[in-house]
Amino acid sequence: MGLCWNTELGDANFGKFASAESALAILSKGTLKWTRPGAFNDPFDSQAKLHAPLFDDALKTLLRDAFSDLVLLRSRVSAPNNPFARTMAGLADHVRTNRLDMEQVLDEIFVGAQESLTASGRIRQQFFDEFVSGLQQSKILCLTRSFDNILMWSHYADSHKGVLIVFGANSPDSQFRLAAPVQYQTSIPSFLEPDEFSKMFTGQLDFSSDEMTSKIIDRVIMTKSLDWSYENEWRVVGGNGFSPDAPVEYNSFHVDDVRAVVFGARYDADVANSFRKAAAPLYPSSRWFRAKLSNDRFAVDLESL
Repeated sequence: MGLCWNTELGDANFGKFASAESALAILSKGTLKWTRPGAFNDPFDSQAKLHAPLFDDALKTLLRDAFSDLVLLRSRVSAPNNPFARTMAGLADHVRTNRLDMEQVLDEIFVGAQESLTASGRIRQQFFDEFVSGLQQSKILCLTRSFDNILMWSHYADSHKGVLIVFGANSPDSQFRLAAPVQYQTSIPSFLEPDEFSKMFTGQLDFSSDEMTSKIIDRVIMTKSLDWSYENEWRVVGGNGFSPDAPVEYNSFHVDDVRAVVFGARYDADVANSFRKAAAPLYPSSRWFRAKLSNDRFAVDLESL
């Protein structure tokens, strides 16, 4: 049965699969490759499409609730940079002061919102294209928590002849502390969700705020197709990196962040011996293992070296 992968390697740690040659280069140089999304193997990666919310009953309900908050609860317009904010605040005061029929006013708002959705299509598309183009310049470190997945070993570790390097956020300024999980789903995420549109249109959301920008970045960069869920991927997004013009850069990691090294089930013994002889002195606190094909399951077991 072998050792428990999560117990021995730590389920809070992160893995990087590579060929034996590439893994030795990583450990010898003490650097990891950060890449722009355009170089990834998934053509949908960080390429989310712009979907305007459908103007349906659900969106009308969201708009009704948002505007009702302005009128009845006297909610403050919390996004002064939003061009709709002053208009909506004034309209809410007008409805409240003159005791107008709010349903009639809402019907007019619905018409305006629908026209706005239609008219702003080209502007939204331009903004979206520029935003996504900017994200394409980001440098991303891709990691995994699927240590024992046979597909991961096949695809990323030279058909089980390669190596898994296990990292942990041990050093105080470790880059691995910034890792966040990729979300998997069947549909391409909307750039603008219906509830966000309703809040933006009623002046309660600043589309250009840091919080909203962060949400969109997560939505675009941290969402992938459900087909990739076996990877259990985690990512560290590093902005444009230290070399903004370079499509790839190699950034160093702390020696204490290397927790373990695992050779694949089809590793070459001579290569492994040379590998360990070269790398082990550089990482004295790391542990060494090998994967072994299970005798009775389609699985790889873990053994200590």
